[in-house]
Amino acid sequence: MYFGKNLDQITLPEAAYLAGLIRSPETADAKLPENDPKAARSRQTASDRRASVLDAMVATGKITEAEATAAKANDWSDVVVRSTQNSYGKVSHTEWGTEYFVDYVRHWMTTEGGFTDAQVYGGGLRVYTTLDMTDQGAAAVAITSTLNQPNDPAAALVSIDDIGAVRAMIGGLDFNGTGKYSKVNLAVGAEGGGAGRQAGSSFKAFTLAEAMNQNFPMSKTYDAPSRISIPKADGGRDWSVGNYADAGLGQLDLISATMRSSNTAYAQLMMDVGPKNVAALATQMGITSPLKAVPALTLGTSEVSVLDMASGYSTLADNGEHIKPTVVTKVTDAKGNVLYENKVIRKRVLDAKAVAKVNYILNQVVEGGTATGANFGQPAAGKTGTTENYRDAWFVGFTCKMTTAVWVGYPDGTFMKSVHGMSVTGGSFPATIWKKYMTVATKGKSSCPFPFPTDDGTNQGSTTSSSSTSSSSSSTSSTVKPSSTSSSSTSSTSSTSSTSSTSSTTTTAAPPAAPN
Repeated sequence: MYFGKNLDQITLPEAAYLAGLIRSPETADAKLPENDPKAARSRQTASDRRASVLDAMVATGKITEAEATAAKANDWSDVVVRSTQNSYGKVSHTEWGTEYFVDYVRHWMTTEGGFTDAQVYGGGLRVYTTLDMTDQGAAAVAITSTLNQPNDPAAALVSIDDIGAVRAMIGGLDFNGTGKYSKVNLAVGAEGGGAGRQAGSSFKAFTLAEAMNQNFPMSKTYDAPSRISIPKADGGRDWSVGNYADAGLGQLDLISATMRSSNTAYAQLMMDVGPKNVAALATQMGITSPLKAVPALTLGTSEVSVLDMASGYSTLADNGEHIKPTVVTKVTDAKGNVLYENKVIRKRVLDAKAVAKVNYILNQVVEGGTATGANFGQPAAGKTGTTENYRDAWFVGFTCKMTTAVWVGYPDGTFMKSVHGMSVTGGSFPATIWKKYMTVATKGKSSCPFPFPTDDGTNQGSTTSSSSTSSSSSSTSSTVKPSSTSSSSTSSTSSTSSTSSTSSTTTTAAPPAAPN
């Protein structure tokens, strides 16, 4: 740990340092990195204690004055081996990216876990983690079988179960490589030595959740032209927003706006629910990265980690209760004494009725929207995301038992305009990776449907601005429950008056769902 040698090889200054370290070792740690703000003070404390030990040895006749003077003069760089941990002994299945997970566990131990470097690297601790090797292997295979060409972008994946345990984490697949980003854990942002990435339209789920939290009906409609300008929306400046491929989508209710990932519809929704409210709710749901409470937040302009997104969506999977993700279940010492044990703490942040509406809508995204490529045969819900110039592509989705976030991109932000001959969107490689992984990870686990909510807030089946009796007008009628059996170029919708037992059904042609 300290000197990289056996005990019988310890020198006098080294022995004196260790003796002085026994009392409050964290305040006399001479191995702290130079850039650590506590390093100078800690080394001075270590020097003072070492000198006291050496003086006591002189006083008791154990050493001479000359020996003590020489030992005191020893520079710390000659005495202490820095704790730059580049490997972790034998780590199994490194081809599955397990070293990134181990590195993150180490980080967790010395931050959230509260353990010192001396405890972590000194030996004797038994750390029980949440990683499921079957799931980890499935995640690695899903990525490598999809992005299988030499110059393909990287991918990161985090999968969390229904009690907050991280079952799989792919932050990279070449931890011991020589590349610039080899040691960067792309799944955890700054905590992994890198940075977060823009979430794109996958962040719309948080805006939708806030809308349902404010009791917006799913039938709320917005005009979704190809481009829209909202006056003085962004700090007094006009905010210009365009749909993917500048597609004009006509009148959309919140279900269709989400299925087609309409930026212009969601820009208006964001102004109605309030950017500050969306940022606050996203934080409560599990986003730990700093969020700018600006209108463009709904389009995923703030940088977040893959772990953050999995955590946030897991709140939807857990029926509106947030459970902080963990990678460690228990830590014991060599004798089996429990030093740490994880406790599952649930915090309700969304009303169950609001969650039911959000989950139904996100299920429709998988059933017939931008994420049909993620459909793996079990009920699932989620949202795609693609950032400007195809820098980042996401799919974040869940069943009632497992939430998984997938990001695809180049670490340096290179545009993904031609990967396997195509531009990379959230509905392409990320959805494919998610589908492959979830097919394996959910095998044998029970599934749950995402039914149409029986309580759609207010005025179910009608817009908030007009009576449902005016169903023939495209500007006032709304689409409440899109048919999952309609083709990609049409959507079948129904509108039911709250004052009548009869119903009217209309089928309207529409552009295909935007692949973002």
